[in-house]
Parts: sequence; C-alpha cells; structure tokens
Amino acid sequence: MGEEGQPVTKSELKSELNGLEAKMVSMEERLEAKMVSMEERLEAKMVSMEERLEGKMVSMEERLLREIGHALNVAVEQIGSRFGVVDDKYQDLPGRVTKLEADVAELQQRVPPPEPPRKRASRSR
Repeated sequence: MGEEGQPVTKSELKSELNGLEAKMVSMEERLEAKMVSMEERLEAKMVSMEERLEGKMVSMEERLLREIGHALNVAVEQIGSRFGVVDDKYQDLPGRVTKLEADVAELQQRVPPPEPPRKRASRSR
C-alpha cells in the first residue's frame, strides 16, 4: 500500500479489497456455522422442554383424576350413609302400615257404617 500521503495504486487497492472480501466470507461462514449450531441447540432445548412439559401435564392429569375419583368416593359414601340413616329409621314402616291396615279393617267390621244423610222433600210454592 501506498505510504502516507502517497496515492494507492489500483493493484494495491484490489489486493486489499480481495483480502477484506476473504475475511468477510470467512466471517460469514463462521457466523452461519454458529447460527446453525445455535438453531440446533435451540431446537434440542425446545424438544426437551416439550417432553418435560408433556410429562408434567400427564402427571397432573393423573393426579387430578385420582383426586376427582377420591372426592366422588367420599361423596358416594356420605350419600349412602345418609340414606342408610333414613332406611334404618323407617325400616319398620312396612310392618307398621300392615298392622294399621289390619286394625282399620277390624274396626270397620265392628262398627256399622254411618247412614247416609236423607234427602229432604222439596217444597212446592
């Protein structure tokens, strides 16, 4: 290259530009390689995160199903115990009704039915 204050020749300029172009091509290739490497690492990281997230979601779903199942079992037991109390309380009801029906039938046999009210004779005007 030309010294300070000296004009640069065309061949010197061409040589320097070729050198800069080679450096730029080299930098571009390295940058492209780094970008590809980063894309691959990012893709691998995303796949890993998706797999972990899917695993956690499956785990949460299983846990929720167990909790819902447990809650339903508790509810069924509570409802069953409440019906059991009602069933126990009125368990003797069929027998009591049968006895009452027999008592009523016996009373009907003993007491004559009441006489129906008589019709009044209509008056003519």
